[in-house]
Amino acid sequence: YDVFGEGRTAIKGNVSKYIAILGNTSADNYNPYGVLTDQRTWKDLDGNGLPISCTSAGNCSVQLNEIGPSTLSNFGTRAPRFQDPNLVREKQLEWSLSLQHQLTSRVSISAGYYHRTFYDLTHTVNSLVDLSSDYTPVQLPDPRGNGQMITIYNLNPAKLGLTNPVDTTSSTNRQYWDGVDISANGRIHGEGRVFAGITFGSTSQNMCDVVDPNFGGSLTAPVYGTNFCKSSGPWLPLFKLGGSWPLPFGTQVSGTFSSFPGGPNDVTYGVTRTIFPKLTQTSVTVLLDDPLNPDRWLPRINQLDIRFAKTFIMGPNRRLMPRLDIFNALNSNATLAAVQTFGPTVYTPNTIMQGRIVQFGAQFSF
Repeated sequence: YDVFGEGRTAIKGNVSKYIAILGNTSADNYNPYGVLTDQRTWKDLDGNGLPISCTSAGNCSVQLNEIGPSTLSNFGTRAPRFQDPNLVREKQLEWSLSLQHQLTSRVSISAGYYHRTFYDLTHTVNSLVDLSSDYTPVQLPDPRGNGQMITIYNLNPAKLGLTNPVDTTSSTNRQYWDGVDISANGRIHGEGRVFAGITFGSTSQNMCDVVDPNFGGSLTAPVYGTNFCKSSGPWLPLFKLGGSWPLPFGTQVSGTFSSFPGGPNDVTYGVTRTIFPKLTQTSVTVLLDDPLNPDRWLPRINQLDIRFAKTFIMGPNRRLMPRLDIFNALNSNATLAAVQTFGPTVYTPNTIMQGRIVQFGAQFSF
């Protein structure tokens, strides 16, 4: 919408709905047949060096008496998995509102608010286990020695090993993302360009329709338990500044500086029967802090990328542009990931930013 009818200020709005695509992978989840590997022993009883024997006519057959028993009880099949007949496809609802304004003939600014809701989320429940009656909460000391207690949920021994997985749709589980984006761009002295922006974003969730009251899965693909099922993260800023500037003799320099917030540096704790002898399960993983709002965060990720280029005119329609690119020019070494399992090595970095890279290249246009 052109607010003043001058073509300088515009308001934009959008409402979108997205529905998950169900392809062959979804159908394959319920295929009772699967590809499995069965390792067997072999003893060469007749000394021919082969697990087969052949007649003079060339007919060969497997010598089953030389092959040991199968090591898989379900060879060629998979554990059953079922689908709720009322299962629906996962959905996303997005809406946004933004304002763009031209300050001068060379400079414009924009600001927008964005919201996204994820709902009708699929989860796999065990229909043979009742979450309210088959799990007992147990209090254990926090291993970090802060005087606090952590909660795990011990399964009824009579239900150990009973599984009947059913994929169904949760009517209450929701995940949300909210963001604010402010940016500006402009042209300086003809061919010079500059842009800048800042984005704030936050993730929140209500995932309390749990499959298991204990945390499961992994921090990258979590199956949230009861302890932190309802949570929201802080609004974290992301900065970006960049531009390009022409230099004498047909050369040009351009660059981008970006600063991203570090990820959560949360910790998990594995409880075994050594720690709690009455534990029914083999082990239980516990989140020691909120994965969306932990006690520690990884450092910010700051990166400067620079390019130098020069154009050579080689004819009426031919141009050669050699260039020099420097990625991570400041050689930043921020930690991208660290050990998240509680123990002697917890918080130890295991992934850092890639070091400075210098790249030479050329582009030929004709």
